[in-house]
Amino acid sequence: MKRREVLCIYGAEADEAGQFFSTWLTEDPTRKLLILSERIPLQKVAWEHLLFELKLAFLPSASKRQKESGEKLFEEFKFLQMGAEALLADVRDQGKKVVKNILCNLPFLDGSYKASSFANRFQGVPAVICGAGPSLHRHIPLLKDAKERGLLFAGGSAVKALHDQGIRPHAMAYLDPQPPSHLYSKEALKGLPLFFPLRVAHQVLQAAQGPKVWAADGLSYPVETWLTQQLGIEEMSVEGGWNVITFCISLCAMMGCNPIVLVGVDLSLPAGESYAKGIDHTYKKEELIETKQGITKKDFLLAADWIAQFAEEHPEISLMNVAKEAWKIPGVKTKPLEKVLKKLPAKEIQFEFSDPLHCKAESAAQKWKENKTKACTMIQSMLSLLEQHFPSDPRDSGAYALCEVEFEELPIFQFFLKPMWEVWRNLFEQQTQIDEPYPGFGATIQKWLFFQEVLHESV
Repeated sequence: MKRREVLCIYGAEADEAGQFFSTWLTEDPTRKLLILSERIPLQKVAWEHLLFELKLAFLPSASKRQKESGEKLFEEFKFLQMGAEALLADVRDQGKKVVKNILCNLPFLDGSYKASSFANRFQGVPAVICGAGPSLHRHIPLLKDAKERGLLFAGGSAVKALHDQGIRPHAMAYLDPQPPSHLYSKEALKGLPLFFPLRVAHQVLQAAQGPKVWAADGLSYPVETWLTQQLGIEEMSVEGGWNVITFCISLCAMMGCNPIVLVGVDLSLPAGESYAKGIDHTYKKEELIETKQGITKKDFLLAADWIAQFAEEHPEISLMNVAKEAWKIPGVKTKPLEKVLKKLPAKEIQFEFSDPLHCKAESAAQKWKENKTKACTMIQSMLSLLEQHFPSDPRDSGAYALCEVEFEELPIFQFFLKPMWEVWRNLFEQQTQIDEPYPGFGATIQKWLFFQEVLHESV
């Protein structure tokens, strides 16, 4: 799909910019101008420009200082748009896959352990977090020694990469709701403690035969919080960040680990390599970005920014990356693994499990079904009222207003439909509404049809 183009102008008024770029605008009626300034809410504007191709331009009269300020603001705007699009990509199916995973995974909570039960249990113990980046293979010979000196933690595809080399970490974490089958191994999952949110792929939990540790993810998917509350479970959410590595960093910090050493966490793609040796997977060319630091991906940049913010907020935790080719992140030192290990004394690492959860998922699943049935009935009523009142505004009707209030009180709206709509509504609002019978008619119709489609296709 060809993206609409928006030309960002800094240091000029709208009329002046419109006259100067009039030829560019008339060449394609889908093009638009956006006047950038420090006064506009960049986060909001980034959401309003999902899937636009952003360009920056200045009028000939722009000063050097204006150009420098404009370029800095434009880069911030692009980064915010990148984050918004990443959130959109995470719910590109309107969240149906994740909700299905959550519902299917609820039974696994019975007998699992809370991640919070391990808070500060490894105070001052070094953590070595392994990702599946190209540099992982180079450090394989040292990881057996690393396991004797700290908590060896593997995330996602790194579990298989280490298993193929005969290395079993102390623990592993999975996050992906739909990982390609060749990026994980059922054999590698056996016996190891697994940290997981309920959004993780159902087949991963089915294959894991070791202790399971639930790390709540009510931040990304509030519906998980509502469903687990129906089971009488209260648990603070873990800030998972953008990928399994940021998830592992949060977990290790919660457990009190220090320092945190990153191995195979390149966040860059040197020499065209995508993953560690032995993992048959490459990224599509259109997913790659060329920067001054090298070739990377959008989600890598977002993860790097998250890690930089984490380092700033946790100055007491020493963060290190052992690969010299890894993406340079403020607050993260680059240090060879050999030198890191020399300074770490031998430690005996052992997970002790106690107080497993006891719950029956059927009650929460039943409440979900009841809520879904009620919501579907109410949506159909709202659409009928819209049809009956057309072309008048149904919002003037007491029946419509009452039904809307009741609908918005439903948990399935508050914890699932509303968060999904907040992401998707921006795409719908980009569509120009012509000759609307009353203000907001198009957006109202789109909202109810969106809710209807999401519920119809979800479990």
